[in-house]
Amino acid sequence: MEYLQVYSSQQEFFAIKLMPKVNVFCGPYYLGLKRAFEKVKEDEETVAVTYDELYTINPETYLNDFLEKEFWREKNEFRNILELLSDLNQKILRKDLELKELKETLLKLPAVANHELDTEKLKLLKEHLKEQEKQEIFKIRIQKEFERFFWQLERFSVTLAEFSQEGFWSEEKVLDIGEKLRQLKDELMQLITFKEEKLEDDLLKWLEEQENLLETYLQREKLLTERTLGYLELKELLRHKVKLKRTLSKKQKEYLEFLLNKLKDNIPEELNFFTYQILIDGDNREYCLYLEKLFKSATPSLKKKLWPLCDQISPKRLIRLLNHPEMEKQPEFESFADLLYWLRGRLTLQDRVFLKSLVLGERVKLILKDSKEELSMSEPELQNLVTLILYLLFETKTLAIYYPERAMDSYKITRWLIPVLKERRKQTLIFTQNPALITALKPENLVVFGFSEKKPSFVQKNANDPEVKKLLLTFLEGGPESFAGRQNYYQV
Repeated sequence: MEYLQVYSSQQEFFAIKLMPKVNVFCGPYYLGLKRAFEKVKEDEETVAVTYDELYTINPETYLNDFLEKEFWREKNEFRNILELLSDLNQKILRKDLELKELKETLLKLPAVANHELDTEKLKLLKEHLKEQEKQEIFKIRIQKEFERFFWQLERFSVTLAEFSQEGFWSEEKVLDIGEKLRQLKDELMQLITFKEEKLEDDLLKWLEEQENLLETYLQREKLLTERTLGYLELKELLRHKVKLKRTLSKKQKEYLEFLLNKLKDNIPEELNFFTYQILIDGDNREYCLYLEKLFKSATPSLKKKLWPLCDQISPKRLIRLLNHPEMEKQPEFESFADLLYWLRGRLTLQDRVFLKSLVLGERVKLILKDSKEELSMSEPELQNLVTLILYLLFETKTLAIYYPERAMDSYKITRWLIPVLKERRKQTLIFTQNPALITALKPENLVVFGFSEKKPSFVQKNANDPEVKKLLLTFLEGGPESFAGRQNYYQV
């Protein structure tokens, strides 16, 4: 922000020029401060934080949420790889089941030894049977042709008899022709008589056995080929899974390195009373919140029945069971069947992957340097201070802070907050009534809101300006006598 527009009760507008770094607003006119802060909040490029909000924001939650947004591309890569791994596990399971079924089918088929199968002899017999089949077909065709020819001869004989009756031919001539036709028919009948060749019963039985053995042999060969190809596919899937796991491990190491560099660059060790630790066991708090949100759709009786089960099973185990292809065959399934079936019906693959990323992902924990105590177990004011420091360290937009002294004491402000404010390179707007903050910070731009001649007014000066010092001494310290009294009281 370059200018902050404020206005009086007569709708007279004034513009306050803002400096690129620290700007402090104070003074006896509380309404003027409040209106200025409300005006700042209207700017989309400004992040405004009040003392009430500091009480409600958990510093670890803020930091982890910020890092989640900062590295969302890397997080999406993790989730995409996890989705691929889940899909790959399903394929591996299906292929493994197929191979088990093939193995069971092979065990049911009798083994065929090479000496039991005489392929050459079987081939010759089959060729012989094919020739017999061809001859049988040829015989049937010839018989049909001769039957048609004999029928024509019969018609011819009838015609000759009619010629004899009409006197065209003599009876002796007709009889002679008829005799010759009968002789021709007999000769033809002898021609179409085939010698039937039959195989012996033992040979036919052997042939049937050989055919059964050959069928079994070919079936086994087919199944063995399918099994070989299946093992090759399974091997390829497992190789792909190993490759994905290596990629995931590499991405996680890169992400941890990015994360450490980001924290190291933004949280200087010498300025702060707290440090950080990266945990890789996930965020159980987010996991619980996610489940609570999911259980809002459940009926009270169902929630009463299922919610205790969530406390009885660890998050990692629950996620593994939900993503396991053979969930029903796992030993813990019977104890948590109702919960697992209910979750399976409401969580898509992407939801399960997201939940897995919550449980197995990285999480930053804040720790106090001196006591090594977790920050979450410390006093609220200390947590408020850390939240505000994190805002100052990580926020890249203009940051407006409204009455920070109401969320923490003056010692914490001067000891820990002021050094961070001085080091911050981005624009900061502070609305305060705390003289200790102003005297320790000595801001380059100080705006004192007042009320004179029945209308709001303000003075904008450097913190070292004598006029500003006089105003601060009067309005924030209670005047020279009050300030001197405090000095005497503290014997300073």
